[in-house]
Amino acid sequence: MRCTYPALLLCLVLACDQRATTPPAQAIAPAVAPTPVVPAPPPTPYGIKKIFAGMTLKEFMAAKPNIYLTFMSDGVKCYTIKETIAGVKCEPICSFEDYGDGKILDRLHFSIKDYDYSSIRDAIIEKYGYPSKAEKVTKHNAMGASFHGEELEWRNSISFIRAEQVGSKVSESSFSFGYTDAKHRTSKEDLAKEKKKKDI
Repeated sequence: MRCTYPALLLCLVLACDQRATTPPAQAIAPAVAPTPVVPAPPPTPYGIKKIFAGMTLKEFMAAKPNIYLTFMSDGVKCYTIKETIAGVKCEPICSFEDYGDGKILDRLHFSIKDYDYSSIRDAIIEKYGYPSKAEKVTKHNAMGASFHGEELEWRNSISFIRAEQVGSKVSESSFSFGYTDAKHRTSKEDLAKEKKKKDI
């Protein structure tokens, strides 16, 4: 059969149109293994040198073997230690409370002269970063004089630091390290409830 020129031209046009509209074969991407999920490390409890909030009394005595009991009240044991922080000498009071699984360092508190405040504050910032909360405050003494300062707070899920530029005395600043672990707090509350039941 003889193919005419118009018919041949039509066949070529249809063939080109089919090639233009036919999608290319999709490339198959290589299989990628899922990225493993690595759990975040537990938060670091705040503290000074080897003493940190939430440590046990046994750990404390190992770190400070020559420390003796300062006073005890309502089951709370308190020890006074001597430390030098950022070149500033201080005597933190360490308070241990029973959380159901032994004595835990619940609070560490110390006061210093107000002119040493910035040295310790800057050392804390260098170690733990900037505070999660910062406020400007004004306090008054018995004579009505005003004193301006800052109050800072660092906090994670198990501990906190509180810095007060103007302390209970206007010429002093204070720092507190505290323990806030919810598991141990619950244990402590349960113990208090049991004690109350027995007292009744």
